[in-house]
Amino acid sequence: MLTLQSFLWAVERRNSPPLSGTAAARLREWVAKRIKAYDKNADGALDGDELKAYDAKAEMSLIDTNGDARADVDELARAREKK
Repeated sequence: MLTLQSFLWAVERRNSPPLSGTAAARLREWVAKRIKAYDKNADGALDGDELKAYDAKAEMSLIDTNGDARADVDELARAREKK
């Protein structure tokens, strides 16, 4: 059985167009679950240390589009789409 994570990895590697509709909703749901798992202070977003625990290669400056020094669900979902 193909997991959502495996599917997203394959899509990312293929440089597919941005997701829309239900695929985008599934991605957002998956990212929200990942944030919950790594969000140690339970503020609903990942700060720098939490982001590094989530993805050691992630760069906050590339993900944090609103400049609040936190990566929220929307920012992380957009970053996953771009990979």
